[in-house]
Amino acid sequence: GSEWVLGRDGSIKWNTLDLIPPRTKSIIINPVGYELSTPKLELFNHSHIPLLCDILSAVKTHLKGTVNHTCGTHVHIGFPMNEIYKDHIRCMLAYYSHMEKKVFDPIVPISRRNNLYCRKTTTDLENKYQKLNSRYSQFNTSQKCDNLRFESRQLEGTLDIYEAIYWAKLQTYIVYDLLDSTHDLLCDGEDKSYIYRSKLMQMNIFDILFHYNFDSSMISFFIDRVIKFKSRSI
Repeated sequence: GSEWVLGRDGSIKWNTLDLIPPRTKSIIINPVGYELSTPKLELFNHSHIPLLCDILSAVKTHLKGTVNHTCGTHVHIGFPMNEIYKDHIRCMLAYYSHMEKKVFDPIVPISRRNNLYCRKTTTDLENKYQKLNSRYSQFNTSQKCDNLRFESRQLEGTLDIYEAIYWAKLQTYIVYDLLDSTHDLLCDGEDKSYIYRSKLMQMNIFDILFHYNFDSSMISFFIDRVIKFKSRSI
């Protein structure tokens, strides 16, 4: 929509003793979990990103907002439904799930790799009529009117503008390429992009970062995360 919405979120849990200052343990504090939902923003719009930055700053300054390990950042990526069918989406989910371990798991904390609200991405390639995936998958999809929307849930909760934008940018590039190559395969009847997609699916996070020629600050940001979360498999 077009509105900013701040709503209650019961999935956010607090350890209240950590929030109560020393010597005042008898004071009862009941912090409340909230989720901030943005209106539709354009990733490369020069006015939308500063606006998001201002909002996050206001949350921290005026609402004393903070995040903990039970919070998550959800990024929705929309596409027009232009000759995109259920088979495209099914293949797309399968390709993405194949990349999760080597590309996305290494840059998120363990708490975001598989939990109740952020489950491994799966899809049944045989059953064409079942629901393609769970709403709580790390990566899921939904269709509304003539728009297709993918949701990435793996990033931990954040109030840092760079963290949010870098993650959204990484997801957008990969999702676009996977969806585009899947569309070519199923519409043309010939997998012209097989070599490219196979190469993409075999990459780890380092390969991906240099494959897209991201700027040095974004590359350094994700490399620091690999080190921070001790992703020894990479």
